[in-house]
Amino acid sequence: QEHAQSYVAPYNTLQETLATIWAEVLHLKQVGIQDNFFALGGDSILSIQIIGRASQLGLHLTPKQLFQYQTIEQLSQVVEYASTVHAQQGPITGPVAITPIQRWFFVQRQLHPAYWNQSLCVSLEQPLDPYYLQEALAALLEHHDALRLRFTSDEGTWQQTNAAPGEAPAFEYIDLSTLAAQELQRTMRESEAHAQATLDLQHGPLLKALYFHLKGQPDQLLLIIHHLAVDGVSWRVLLEDLQVAYLQGSQHEQLQLPRKTTSLQEWAARLESYAQSEQALRDAEYWLEETSGTEALLIDQPYVPEQNTLEHSEHIEVTLPALETRIVLETLPEVYHTQINDVLLTALAQVLTQWNMTEDVLIDLEGHGREDLFAEVDLSRTVGWFTSIFPVKLTVKSGASVLETLKGIKEHLRLVPHHGIGYGILRYLSHNEALIAALKRRSQPQVVFNYLGQLDAPATSTGAAALFTDLRASDGPALHKESKRHHLIEINSLIQAGQLHIRWEFSPGIHHRETIENLAHAYLQALQTIVALAQSPQTEVIYTPSDFPDLEVSQEELDSLLSEIDLSE
Repeated sequence: QEHAQSYVAPYNTLQETLATIWAEVLHLKQVGIQDNFFALGGDSILSIQIIGRASQLGLHLTPKQLFQYQTIEQLSQVVEYASTVHAQQGPITGPVAITPIQRWFFVQRQLHPAYWNQSLCVSLEQPLDPYYLQEALAALLEHHDALRLRFTSDEGTWQQTNAAPGEAPAFEYIDLSTLAAQELQRTMRESEAHAQATLDLQHGPLLKALYFHLKGQPDQLLLIIHHLAVDGVSWRVLLEDLQVAYLQGSQHEQLQLPRKTTSLQEWAARLESYAQSEQALRDAEYWLEETSGTEALLIDQPYVPEQNTLEHSEHIEVTLPALETRIVLETLPEVYHTQINDVLLTALAQVLTQWNMTEDVLIDLEGHGREDLFAEVDLSRTVGWFTSIFPVKLTVKSGASVLETLKGIKEHLRLVPHHGIGYGILRYLSHNEALIAALKRRSQPQVVFNYLGQLDAPATSTGAAALFTDLRASDGPALHKESKRHHLIEINSLIQAGQLHIRWEFSPGIHHRETIENLAHAYLQALQTIVALAQSPQTEVIYTPSDFPDLEVSQEELDSLLSEIDLSE
């Protein structure tokens, strides 16, 4: 890779340790101490994985530090040797407060709340022994408390509790090695459909695993988990731990998974308390302002709620080629000091405002939600659903260039308090009824955007060969067909096999397919325009005020200051 040309080796043990962690998580052969985390393809989800690896080695890092000190050379100056987080290591049982994102789910009053899953299918490098695989799954159920959550509803009020460990994993070994191709595919589809539809919120299980033994192609492992217990970061933890547990069991070693981090139970309790604090209320004015004065999204046909269900939805997917994806991941952060969401949302702002014929558009943005709210909390290896969903007003000023819009979007995203987690806390946990009512009255986003990170096989910290390859979201029915869709347009993006995939989901009873196709291709074109900017010969390194957090300057003042510095050199 390009950064290897200016490789600067670590010069002490701490830097060597950090470099090893970065290389493992970022899937690189080596990392120099002056390499920038974001220019190496890093993002907020990968930063959590790095924090988790460091924690296991007795190094205490925070997300804020990784975003502020973006090279190992800088980071090694602030890292603490002893972790300040002391998480309970035994099984967590008993009541767990409902979190903001879970309340968001329950407020929708889905007709089939038990059938709202996430599922992942992986190819196996070699056939696995079902006995040791079940043993490894049992270890996951004991170690990761969220997989033992149970939910009950009393007249629409939901409660959750952590059951005690001890249940056998819901595991099925399905031998398809004698079936013809057509029958094989049908059997796999039917087996998955049944498994997806039979999770049980009240009694369990919340996790099912199907092992498909095939002939002439790699065996497949399908994992299905109810979304109330899992998110994108959790999947990475679970796949890594499943691999570790299987290898330990198959080699007749004692099963020992990495140390647990702060429990979902403790996090949920802290959020309940934080929601009533003055600190949380200070963000209220920001959210009320952010959700004011935006116009509704254009629609092609009159809105009928019954049309906005999964059964009536369709999707369109576009892909950014690998070379351009790499520029988004590696070149743009170096040239424009961006993170990937800055670029993805700038392109989205341009497309949606032009289509909607407005200067700004309100969207919901999904974040990982594992924010640095409390000093003694570490969620880097905690399994659960932590996602935050919060409104962001994307603005494209009349006559603004692409670069000016990119600068504006970047700065706006940096001003979002606590990366957006406060919105859900105030909306769903606050006891301030007037504030909740005010937030409900404000404009509600009709588009949701989510960047899911890089979907790759989990990095191994043991040096062992990876068991899993070709990770992919299952094509099976993860949600009940009657599930209500909360937004009119859902945009999910992720990087797989080096390419950025952008999936647009919509209801043809509300938006014509041609409309969404035009938007999806215009979005791809807008991304390619930004990529082309960074490749032009006259491209200069661009800074914005958030790159200098200690200076209180406007963009104009910063540009003037930097030009004077350039002139004096």
